[in-house]
Amino acid sequence: DFAGELEVLCKLGHHPNIINLLGACENRGYLYIAIEYAPYGNLLDFLRKSRVLETDPAFAREHGTASTLSSRQLLRFASDAANGMQYLSEKQFIHRDLAARNVLVG
Repeated sequence: DFAGELEVLCKLGHHPNIINLLGACENRGYLYIAIEYAPYGNLLDFLRKSRVLETDPAFAREHGTASTLSSRQLLRFASDAANGMQYLSEKQFIHRDLAARNVLVG
């Protein structure tokens, strides 16, 4: 429920690995929220766009990978997600649906 999500965002506070609430208001019965901008969308789509196997097989053969992302970048995504989940745990919140489609990339 949208109001419940807003309440959670208000209680969480600021963390670098959580999309942070910037503000909220109600106008004529409609609830509006402003959150941080994630210019690269969700992690699932971001990872799919980094694949080159289908679009550039030569790149994959030459570099031994099907992705334009380095191992270091991939580990950073995992580390950032883990840090965000640890913060949620410390605040006594359970995410319930951690998945690449629900991780936003800034």
